[in-house]
Amino acid sequence: METRSNRVLRFAEMHVAARKTAGRSQEYMALELGVSKKTVQNWEKGISSPSYFQSLEWFSALNVNPFPHYLSFSFPDEFQHLNGKDGDDKIEEAFDTLVEQLPIRSKRALIYLFYGNHGSSPNAILQLMLAYLHTPLKSRIAQAVLTKNVYEMEKALNNIICPENILPDMESLDRAIYKARKAALDRETSYSIVDEEREEGME
Repeated sequence: METRSNRVLRFAEMHVAARKTAGRSQEYMALELGVSKKTVQNWEKGISSPSYFQSLEWFSALNVNPFPHYLSFSFPDEFQHLNGKDGDDKIEEAFDTLVEQLPIRSKRALIYLFYGNHGSSPNAILQLMLAYLHTPLKSRIAQAVLTKNVYEMEKALNNIICPENILPDMESLDRAIYKARKAALDRETSYSIVDEEREEGME
């Protein structure tokens, strides 16, 4: 059974890996998080650990989605080094674990995608999402803004399909578009926002 000290070290390694992958220095992290460089060094050595909020801010400062990192930390056997070329059994196990960790709103959205009376093929929607995710960030922003504007217009005209089912969180979408646009202007390739529902579930 893993000891607490080993978990602390893995937690530290998770933050170090994210920082180095993003190409940021310890000085940068200290400035962004409002702490001393010594504090950052202590976190990265496992001498002390950031709070949950500070950890989220760490990934936010790096414009990195924390969710995959937390999953890899909590379930190293299922999610560390996971990719699309893994065997079916490993993918099945990782998917089951992922679904267990998703907040209820995300589960409702997935249920609507596969079983909702929206008139589109679930597989076609997944392929569309894959095509979307493989395009550069600036292109995704343009598509997101277009989809958002069309949705808001049709909602104002009472033309929304399945209004009794789960609807998009427009405040969250607005935050994502804002952060994505800022990241693109800063020549970043990714961005991160704190998922408030996810944050509540992990406290």
